Amino acid sequence: MRHYGGWQDARRCLPGTRARYLARIDDWICDLNQPSVFWLNGVAGVGKSTIATEVAARLHAQGAIYSCFFFDRG
Repeated sequence: MRHYGGWQDARRCLPGTRARYLARIDDWICDLNQPSVFWLNGVAGVGKSTIATEVAARLHAQGAIYSCFFFDRG
């Protein structure tokens, strides 16, 4: 099921996974001296969308202002 303007909980990170990447992103979020854009880059299938979904869900739960973009070939 697709949600326009949202995410699917099933696409979030499993508990305890990708902790190193999520910690780095959390540090970036908290440091106002960092650039305004955090770019997830890598080859297909490494989990960029899953990480972005997790970050968006966490920020949403905190009531934070955020933006994320997902592109789908379908």
